[in-house]
Amino acid sequence: MGNNKLIKLHLGCGTIILDGYVNIDILPAQGVDVISDVRKLVGYGDASVDEVYLSHVLEHFSWKDTH
Repeated sequence: MGNNKLIKLHLGCGTIILDGYVNIDILPAQGVDVISDVRKLVGYGDASVDEVYLSHVLEHFSWKDTH
């Protein structure tokens, strides 16, 4: 049997750590699993993630970052 564990990313988590998610932020903090700029996130290919959650993150991106 294969690994059926869902891959769920919490992007820009800051200090809000969610159980069951890979918590990712640009700044190190307690509970952050991966320190990375989510605009250049590597290690996850197309269709390799089951869920992505982010809150209060998009407003930090410039127009150029999103287009």
